[in-house]
Amino acid sequence: MSDKDLVDDFLAQAEELYGPRFPSVTFEVRETPANGALDSNFNPAANRVIIQIPADRKGNDRMGAFAHESFHVFSPATPAELKILDEGLATQFAFRVVHYHAPINLWNYRAAWAVVDWLDHLCPNAVRELRRAQPRVALIEENEIVRVCRELPGRWAHFLVQRFYQ
Repeated sequence: MSDKDLVDDFLAQAEELYGPRFPSVTFEVRETPANGALDSNFNPAANRVIIQIPADRKGNDRMGAFAHESFHVFSPATPAELKILDEGLATQFAFRVVHYHAPINLWNYRAAWAVVDWLDHLCPNAVRELRRAQPRVALIEENEIVRVCRELPGRWAHFLVQRFYQ
């Protein structure tokens, strides 16, 4: 299976879980040198995401990285827009589809995932419902999370809408 086919398969799985993907986003996969950057870059003007994956990522680590980055094609965000909710959902998605855990030293991804997981536990359809009104996760606001999941403490809703990169 090619990298593109793998991402397409993950996008289909994300749609099953969270509803339709953000429309008309295209993507490409670029392999970076060993120990290079793992990232996805969204260009809103072109409505295109470039997934960068290091050449030395193999096996489940490569599959998990593709699952995580595929979520950023499913619901794209620029680095300035990217919220904790985005990274928590991408991390949760990678775990759901390939049982991939973010490395232990990436505590910020694990913290984001923990709160997203709690949101999902309290209100299993919250993400799907939130995305009906706003298909780009990065643009979901705190008051919308509170409206959809009143059981989630307000401070956690506030946490989820903070920028991931400060």
